[in-house]
Amino acid sequence: MLRFFVFAVILAGITACVQRPTTVHKLFGGKLEVSIPNSYSLYERPQFRDLPEDAPERRQVEFVRFGGNEALRRKFPDHPFGETFLDGFAGKDVQANILVFIVELIPEGEPGEWEDRSQALVVPRNATARAVHEHFCRSFAGYWGESGFSLFDSKLGIGHCVNYAGAFVSAFERWVGDTLVVVTGLDFVEALIFEKKGPGAAFLQMPPEEKWRKFRDASNADVAEQVLLSAKIHDNPDP
Repeated sequence: MLRFFVFAVILAGITACVQRPTTVHKLFGGKLEVSIPNSYSLYERPQFRDLPEDAPERRQVEFVRFGGNEALRRKFPDHPFGETFLDGFAGKDVQANILVFIVELIPEGEPGEWEDRSQALVVPRNATARAVHEHFCRSFAGYWGESGFSLFDSKLGIGHCVNYAGAFVSAFERWVGDTLVVVTGLDFVEALIFEKKGPGAAFLQMPPEEKWRKFRDASNADVAEQVLLSAKIHDNPDP
């Protein structure tokens, strides 16, 4: 009985750690509502501040967790980088980030017909979430290259697309209402550590599920998935 009680307390502690305290943010004119961990701050990169409102970079919102330099010293004490390396690589003392954007889904057309429009995707009328994920990842691979993999978590309804050669990019997407909510995530410190250690010799022969486990920390997956699961779409947002 005591052993069970101790196990239950440990399990409750783990669950509490996973469910981070959050703040609700309404984005894109109130169309999207998401809960962002309180350890993250809304961030506008200096190089984007003077861009016009309709620039592609303005169609996404970035949240970051600071403390990158301390995390790098703690997790990677013998790192070979200069004192300002992470500032230039990730942003001033940034450890991790997520980028959030949305794509309107328009259900029309025949099976197999897809049409990309500006900030919208025309999908077949009977398209499933998995089919939308597969189309999204094909477009992702077409942009970033073929050195990657994808998988779809049917329990969470979340798809993952990863590119690992040339540039490391990880995107997550979930179909909510009439919208595909997309989050890209990166923990810059974990990515540097992963780059140092490498995925192992057997990586290319691994199934996608095992490959994904290798990249979860660098992808900032726990935060990205928590944000996606909180996502709500408002068809008639408040003015």
